[in-house]
Amino acid sequence: MGGVEGEGSIRNASPLARAALAYARRGLPVFPCEPLGKRPLTRDGFRDASADALVVGRWWSRWPRANIGVPTGERSALLVLDVDPRDGGLGSLGDLEGTFGPLPATTRAGTGGGGEHVFFRYPRAGHATAPPGWGRGWTCGGRAATSWSRRAAREGRTGGRSGRRSQRSPPGCSGA
Repeated sequence: MGGVEGEGSIRNASPLARAALAYARRGLPVFPCEPLGKRPLTRDGFRDASADALVVGRWWSRWPRANIGVPTGERSALLVLDVDPRDGGLGSLGDLEGTFGPLPATTRAGTGGGGEHVFFRYPRAGHATAPPGWGRGWTCGGRAATSWSRRAAREGRTGGRSGRRSQRSPPGCSGA
């Protein structure tokens, strides 16, 4: 499954390699993660993320089954709300929406743990913070595995509703 680097050979690349290159071509930096997991395969993890097609092609030539990670924050202009049901995230999401109203329609992707990633545009003001009282089961920032993640696919959770553009940051999650 090599041959990812050249444009002519992309048809022979793994689906994950093609997806990683597609993200990179759109200017979204990516990094390889362990197959069926989210641990980065590069030395500096999400800090190594790149939108350079040659770099991305080399990574997926080396690791054709690697999951695709995306750094969040200023680098990607993405803020990802990670709703984790194991830590009470669904209840906290209900409380949040009860206080501020429903989250805007935006891109969402299922996670391997049964939760979801909700994608927003990163606030221009700087570092995003979740306010006190948001509840448990949240991660606001960091990194995210994409809906192409084999871990999510294995669990049948690749239902990313990506036909929508990412919206502004959720209510109460602002630049600090």
